[in-house]
Amino acid sequence: MSAQEKSDIKCHPAWARVEKYRLHTGQKWEDIAKKLGVGVSALMMAKSGRRGLSSKVIYRLAQAEVEAGLEKPVTDDTTMFQLAELSDRTNQPVTDFLTSEYRKREIERLRTHIARSEAFVKESQEMLRMDKARLKELEKK
Repeated sequence: MSAQEKSDIKCHPAWARVEKYRLHTGQKWEDIAKKLGVGVSALMMAKSGRRGLSSKVIYRLAQAEVEAGLEKPVTDDTTMFQLAELSDRTNQPVTDFLTSEYRKREIERLRTHIARSEAFVKESQEMLRMDKARLKELEKK
């Protein structure tokens, strides 16, 4: 087995994604490292298996892959389960992994849900008030 093959076996699991991104964009290691928020040495240590890549770096890599057209952004509810799993593994809130478009739609969905819930609560409180008044009236007789 060659030294390159041994190195590939030990490298961080996301290394193939970093390499694919580099080849697709034609960027220099310095530019990629800057985009991911690490030094070139950190990337090389990940390649050799001496260091892992943090969840923040993996997240930045995912963003870079979307920007480069290598991956599609998260845009629908079918991926929420995958986001929840990622959130559990990285101890980061699910919202950290949402694209801005998805986040906007989710904010609107939640605002609508809250407004409906508040209207339901208000209506329920009114019905409860009326039921209590009727009960009181019936108990008097």
